[in-house]
Amino acid sequence: MILTVVIVYLVFICALGVYLRKRIHGFADFMVAGRSAGLGVVAASFVGSHFGGGMTVGGAELGARNGLSAVWYGFACGFSYLLLLVIVRKIYVMKQMTVADILEQVYGTKRVRALFAIIAFVGTVGIIGGQILAGGAMFAAFGVSQELGGIITFAIIVLYCALSGLYGVMITDTIQVVIGGFGVVLGTVLAVNKIGGLSALSALPPQELSLFPAEMSTLIWLVVPTTLLGLISQPSYQRVNACKDEKTAFRAPLLAAVVVMVLAVFPVLAGMCASVLWPGLDPAMAVPNLLKEVFPPVVAAIFIAAILAAIMSTADSVLLSGVANVVRDIYQQIFRPDASDKELLRVATLSTFLIGLGALGVTYLVPEIIELFLISYAIKVCGGLVPVVGALLWKKGTEQGAWASFVVGVGFVLLSTLKVIDVPYHYVIGLVPALVVYVSVSLLTGKPSR
Repeated sequence: MILTVVIVYLVFICALGVYLRKRIHGFADFMVAGRSAGLGVVAASFVGSHFGGGMTVGGAELGARNGLSAVWYGFACGFSYLLLLVIVRKIYVMKQMTVADILEQVYGTKRVRALFAIIAFVGTVGIIGGQILAGGAMFAAFGVSQELGGIITFAIIVLYCALSGLYGVMITDTIQVVIGGFGVVLGTVLAVNKIGGLSALSALPPQELSLFPAEMSTLIWLVVPTTLLGLISQPSYQRVNACKDEKTAFRAPLLAAVVVMVLAVFPVLAGMCASVLWPGLDPAMAVPNLLKEVFPPVVAAIFIAAILAAIMSTADSVLLSGVANVVRDIYQQIFRPDASDKELLRVATLSTFLIGLGALGVTYLVPEIIELFLISYAIKVCGGLVPVVGALLWKKGTEQGAWASFVVGVGFVLLSTLKVIDVPYHYVIGLVPALVVYVSVSLLTGKPSR
């Protein structure tokens, strides 16, 4: 029963990708949906970018481990869209396809474009890898090995992204967010009912019922990198530029922020219910145990399809942003500026497959979902936030300052992740030296105000 529902759903998504292929007439259609999308589909796609494996499977896992304070990861996803509102109108007016386009326009050099594209690409592969891990966990819940489940997840996402580009991604995101939201809410309500109501959560340790974690470092770890990513998120920039008008570009992330923060609560509650039902449970088994022991087969099928929908709605957005980094920022702008639309579409299709394959490989190196996300976010934030925000808001930034900030920010994250240096809050503290060198080097290599 469960496997049948999942197969039918996945076949439907692939068939939809094939059908939507006819809307793709050129590279701009593939990357920014012809700049004609309306509020509903863009807002749903914004929701889908975050309502994925990290928030559903990862959220339940964190809920089982840490309790109610796990909602801060999902809240941070919403905060990232609220922060985007600070610069969203400027992004829309500039009409650039990628973040790196903006960097080249402001700093006047392709070298900064290439460096940012590489940093963004590395982070993108990690985020997609986290979604593949979550997809594998869902397949494992009904007897398919996690490795095979991850491969199936990878294959489905790559197929419809390669076929239909951003337009297809936004249409499928809309469907997936509706299915995902309904399924996760329904599953959580059943889990709460199984334990006898919300009052039964009082059986958990008092700290797990607090909205705030015991250690401030945990709160910062969950909130800051994810929130700051909103200022440099390639999927967000693409969606802003896909909007039919400036009003839509502003309203879509605002609406999405509210929806994301509401949805974030439900997987965490489901994980807490699992802890009540099975004290001492391995947090990674929270969702599989609920599926096997609590949900009726029909609900379990809907729940699995819902989480797979959520996973794919995030992975497809991020995958397409990686394609933008490779094809637009590097291949077209640096190596083949005279490439035809047909050639760019062909390279985009190939890149979609290769990036997905790379993400699949990463899952064997970092097997924890949220950890993989946060490392990826830290690389993108510490390496790219200061030069991007500086490009949009500070007139004295220079190419040399951007380079110095990239190198110092990414270097700090890598050294701290490898424990070469040991500092608290290392996922975000790298912004401090990145900002210092950006300002210092820019002032030393100053140029006329732009």
